[in-house]
Amino acid sequence: MSGSHYQISFNQVLESERRLQLSNLLKVFDIKYGLADNVSLKEYLRQFADDCEFISDEKQLDIEPYMTILNDISLIELEVSQIECLIYIAGYAVFSYIKKSNTCQSCYDLLTTDRLLEVNNDVGSQYTLINLVDRGSLKYPSSCVVKSVTILYKAFLMIDNCDSLSKKFYSAQSRSLLVLISMTIISEKYTDVWNDCCSCGVWNRDILKKLCVTWSNIILSKRVRNYNFMVLNRDNTKLKKYK
Repeated sequence: MSGSHYQISFNQVLESERRLQLSNLLKVFDIKYGLADNVSLKEYLRQFADDCEFISDEKQLDIEPYMTILNDISLIELEVSQIECLIYIAGYAVFSYIKKSNTCQSCYDLLTTDRLLEVNNDVGSQYTLINLVDRGSLKYPSSCVVKSVTILYKAFLMIDNCDSLSKKFYSAQSRSLLVLISMTIISEKYTDVWNDCCSCGVWNRDILKKLCVTWSNIILSKRVRNYNFMVLNRDNTKLKKYK
C-alpha cells in the first residue's frame, strides 16, 4: 500500500472516530436514519448548525424554572474526550462566524488562538487539543470561547437529566431557551470578556449570542427531532388504540 493511500485511509479512520465521539456526546444519533458514514466531520456539524435560527423574543421566554437547578453547574466534570469534542464544536462555530462576518483583528483575537490550545477547565485539570483531523481551515478557539461552550453543554446536561424540566424544555422553544440560559450564566461568570465592546463597535455579547445559536443548534437539532419523533409515534399509537 502506498504512503499516500495509507494517509487517506488513516484520516478517514480519524474522522470516523471523531464523528462517532460527537454523536455520542451530543446524543444526536438519528432514531430513524442513523449516522451516515460518508459525511465529512465538517458537513456533519453543518447540517445541525444551519438547522434553524434564533427567532424567539427573549422577553417571552421564562428561564427562571431552569436557573434554579444550574447553581451547581461548575461541579459537573467532563471527560477529556467530551472536552475535545466541545473544542471542535467551538472551533467550528468560530470558523462559521468569521466566515460570515466582517471580523476586525480585535474580534479575531477574542475568538481564536494561533497555538495548540491548553486550557484549565472548571475543575482545574489541564488538557491539550491535538486536532488530528484539521486540514487547515478550522480555527483554534480561544480559552473564553471554550469555557463558554462548556457552560452551554453542562446546562444542557443538567436540564436533560431533570425529569421535571426536560419534558417542558423539549416541548417548548428549546434552542432559544438554551441560548438565553447559557448567555445569562456566561455573562455573569465572564463579565470582563463578554460585556465589553470591541473597537470596531461590535458588542462582544452579540458575538457570543451568535456563537450560542450555533452551539445550541448543533447540540439540540437531532435531540429535538428525535423527541418529536417519539411523541409522534406515541400519539399515533394512541390514535390506533381508539380506532
